[in-house]
Amino acid sequence: MTYKIMMMLLLGVALLPAADPGYMTVTLTHVKPGKTPEYNDLQKKLSDFFESRGFPGNTTQLIRLRRAYPIGAEHGYNRVALGFRPEPAELDLAKEPSFLPEFLKSAGWTPEQYQTKIEGVYHQNDMRGRLYREVVSLGSIQPGDWVRLNWIRSNPGKHVALRDANVKYNQMASKKLIERGGEKAWMLYELPFSTGEKDFDLLRVHVFADSKAAQKQLTGMSSMFPSDEWAKALDAFRGSTETTRIEIFQVERSVTRK
Repeated sequence: MTYKIMMMLLLGVALLPAADPGYMTVTLTHVKPGKTPEYNDLQKKLSDFFESRGFPGNTTQLIRLRRAYPIGAEHGYNRVALGFRPEPAELDLAKEPSFLPEFLKSAGWTPEQYQTKIEGVYHQNDMRGRLYREVVSLGSIQPGDWVRLNWIRSNPGKHVALRDANVKYNQMASKKLIERGGEKAWMLYELPFSTGEKDFDLLRVHVFADSKAAQKQLTGMSSMFPSDEWAKALDAFRGSTETTRIEIFQVERSVTRK
């Protein structure tokens, strides 16, 4: 495992998200089957280390998610860490201060022992990281919540149109659902720059109190808008969306910087 991947795990999985987030780091990892106890032990050591020494960077809250329903997993990952922060992350990991030596000393591990543990817990080829910028954020994610991630790829040249349609129509519908208690929070994030891959350029986050609500797709939207507005919404979504993927997770751990 490379040093950068080791630091991604330290910074992306052991840090925290934000009270007034402007950006969100998304760290995707794949814990090997049967390795959950080792994963939990590693996460506890990482969390204890950072909580005892203070969290670096500008991340203010970290939420760890456990996959509940494997709907179309692109790379087989089963854990996601959402790190909320008011400022963009440092994309060049070489510029991040190295906390690894201090962590290894606190854990009593050599670099070789740590690498062996990481390789035993994670499928290394299934690790990815993304930085998204906030568009809209309604509500927050709490321990025990169920989270539906809706990854969206817009048609070429239609990113702005699709983003605006989500803000205008999905946000309005979610506001009404939140008022009725059917949904707890709704967030929309966009990829601020190209990654060089054919990536999902929008990420919509729906938060629910229970799994049944999380599994229900948004229905009845047409009744929430005047008929002419609903027709415009359909045109906007159909003409701007290339593909979507939906995944459901439960909050495994949530830590907020004090």
